[in-house]
Amino acid sequence: MNAEISKFSRDEFYEGKALKDANTITERNKQFTFGFPKGRSRSIWLDVASTTDTGVNPKEIAAIKKILQEFIEWARENPPPMDNENRDDKKRWEVALLSPYSA
Repeated sequence: MNAEISKFSRDEFYEGKALKDANTITERNKQFTFGFPKGRSRSIWLDVASTTDTGVNPKEIAAIKKILQEFIEWARENPPPMDNENRDDKKRWEVALLSPYSA
């Protein structure tokens, strides 16, 4: 698991004692740099302040949509590295969206 993703859950739910990070992530980040957004890591964390009780958060949807649109524009001009053997589709970037919720 990517350390930036696992850190929150490890600290908040497992008292720092669970969830191991993949040793390949750090090496991948060194070999295959990522330029979106400039000067930031591969992960973008958004804290969207709002209240909802319907399971739909329009403010969060708008914030995510904005970031994804910016990424798509960037990706059109910045193809992924073709020499990365770990990619399933070397012609397209991959995006993961994680959105926590209350159960």
